[in-house]
Amino acid sequence: MALYHDPSTTMTSPEELFHQGQQAFERGNYAAAIQCLNQAAALSQGNIKLAGEIKTWLVTAYEAAGNHDAAIALCRQLQTYPDSEIRKQNRRLLAILNAPQLQRRPEWLSQIPDLETVTDTKGVFLGDRPSQAAPRKPSAQSKTDLMPLTPENPENPASTFSFSIFIWGTLGILGVGLILVAVWPLG
Repeated sequence: MALYHDPSTTMTSPEELFHQGQQAFERGNYAAAIQCLNQAAALSQGNIKLAGEIKTWLVTAYEAAGNHDAAIALCRQLQTYPDSEIRKQNRRLLAILNAPQLQRRPEWLSQIPDLETVTDTKGVFLGDRPSQAAPRKPSAQSKTDLMPLTPENPENPASTFSFSIFIWGTLGILGVGLILVAVWPLG
């Protein structure tokens, strides 16, 4: 499916271009969204409600693409739009765009890893594009080499296994002791 209108091909309706622009926006492809939405707006001049909705989406696409000035300019134009609902939406949107940016401390934010190159433990690629997956190299030291062998460290499989042997051994000795006391005649 094309994300833009090519004039050399058959005419695409403003609704189709609007839908393509929305899809491109939702996928994070803001340049394609802006292109589709601009073309849809140009073709929808006869439909005031549709043109207003398209231009409102165009404001958000400009802002998402980092073109803050274009977003504000278009939003201000829409303050005098013939449709009252579009005017109201853009009045609220302009207030959001003009709001001051909050200062965020780094400790308030979480870093989200890029999952495009992640593979599972069996080496199967989990992202959309397998050609970008980098093969994992085994580390020189295993995870268990780096952790102390203590029962307090449940992440260490060797430690957990050793602790399990200790627990089962102790329970076995106590069980044998109880059987001997029950069977042994007191005398």
